[in-house]
Amino acid sequence: MAITVTENLAAQQRNGRTKAIKFAWVSADGADLEQATTNWYVGKIHGLQVVPAGGAAAPADNFDITIEDGSGGDVLLGAGMNCDNTTNTYAGSASLAAVGGGTLTINVANTGSAGAGTGYLWLG
Repeated sequence: MAITVTENLAAQQRNGRTKAIKFAWVSADGADLEQATTNWYVGKIHGLQVVPAGGAAAPADNFDITIEDGSGGDVLLGAGMNCDNTTNTYAGSASLAAVGGGTLTINVANTGSAGAGTGYLWLG
């Protein structure tokens, strides 16, 4: 199906530093998903939270999330790989890279036939 990306511009304008990106996905037929951000980003990634949907919409266990910069490198440094399908996945800044500047491409893979969930990324 698709990934919906919400870039929290109001919060960015208020504090001028921390930028929040929320991405929600619904997969159909096990297809991998990809969606680029609209806005341009630069800065250290402070945190990642991945929240799998529950019940019939739960993704397959060990699903994967990568977020690529313009060079194609995963700025999560693998922290979004093999996510659990029943508990949230968290990663702090010590486990994450920085973004050198540009849009980001969010990829969700291996979610199964009807997997869904939401992710949050904070950077600044």
